[in-house]
Amino acid sequence: YFCVGEANHCGDFGWLANEKLASVLDIYFKGDVESLIFDKFINHFKIGDTTFICTHGKDNSDMYKNYPLTLDLKTESKLNEYIEYNKINTNKIVVIKGDLHQSAITYGKKFTYWSVGSIYGSSEWIHKNFGNTKAYCEYGIFDYYFNDLTTNRIELN
Repeated sequence: YFCVGEANHCGDFGWLANEKLASVLDIYFKGDVESLIFDKFINHFKIGDTTFICTHGKDNSDMYKNYPLTLDLKTESKLNEYIEYNKINTNKIVVIKGDLHQSAITYGKKFTYWSVGSIYGSSEWIHKNFGNTKAYCEYGIFDYYFNDLTTNRIELN
């Protein structure tokens, strides 16, 4: 279970709720579920020969605009800087991004860019700025042996 910090919907309460969920998962699954709760808007972890870079898409204070739904050259350049700075050199890199409550998968030269939707659906702000978005649970199943990620989603409304 992983959770990206600096989510704009829930603030400190969201962080606390995710810490509690991590504790419940640890108790219920007796240590078989690893939890990572990031304290930044972007971070990464590695499974086998794949690195997953996870980001909310916009930080709480300094970014003027969020990362877009689909990959553009400016965002690809920024994420490539992150990859180089952190010396990420795995065979496969997947960037998972939230924020816009919409789903899309696009591809850069070095990585897959996966914008995930929201269980929440549309907030008033999202509705007014981007239109109504459906609520759904989006997830990926990673095959360690084949170094492959399969994505899917379940609509909730």
